[in-house]
Amino acid sequence: MLSTTRVPIPLFPSTCHKPDEPAAFSTLAALARLGYKYSIDRIFTAAIKRLKAVFTDDFQAWRAHEGRTTPLVKFTRNDAIEAVNLFRKSNQARLLPSALYMCCSLSVHTLLHGAQRADGTVEKLALNDLERCLVAQQKIEARSTAFNHRMLDFSDPARPACVARDSPTCSTRLPQLLRGLGDAVGALGGDAGASTRQQCLRVFVETHRSPEMRETLGLCRICAEYVLSSDLLFSEELWHDLPSVLDLPVSEWH
Repeated sequence: MLSTTRVPIPLFPSTCHKPDEPAAFSTLAALARLGYKYSIDRIFTAAIKRLKAVFTDDFQAWRAHEGRTTPLVKFTRNDAIEAVNLFRKSNQARLLPSALYMCCSLSVHTLLHGAQRADGTVEKLALNDLERCLVAQQKIEARSTAFNHRMLDFSDPARPACVARDSPTCSTRLPQLLRGLGDAVGALGGDAGASTRQQCLRVFVETHRSPEMRETLGLCRICAEYVLSSDLLFSEELWHDLPSVLDLPVSEWH
């Protein structure tokens, strides 16, 4: 006689239970779809909670990784298209701005033709979201251009005075550094949808966080800190305005 004893089958991969081990975005997205489709709240909630480490609605959390792989989730920027569609389908409105913002850094080719999921399915943005990203790219580019111009305008009376004592001064050194970083970004195949100079400034900010690196690259403390603080303000303002930049109705965005 066959036994009728039910053996529990673990539906949730062990990696999603271990806080110190990153889970692949593709795994989390598949679990979220499964949990949502079959109303398995435990699976859906756990997967979305992990995905929130990347697609956050909190600026400080975003600033900590800025669209890069985190200790909790392994992903690429192309995964943002799948994330947008997942969040649309599962009514996760507060996670949409950061996912769409990541989409804005993708090339026009990727936005138009989509990105392949782990199972081979090609994910494409809905027409409204595609238009939303293309328009937002232009808005972000305009902001970035104005910001970059301000960073290189040493004649601005509101700018703190450079205290570099040796030649070349920061007014010469900073453009040189950005040009060098631009060559590096291009060689590495930087995000085609984003401003190249803005990418350079992002690299600049990352490499100038330590005083030792600032000294190595030859900028005075005042100019380096001015760029760092200005970049933070730029990022905060853009983050605050994301719902309007993306034409998304999101309440109490922060």
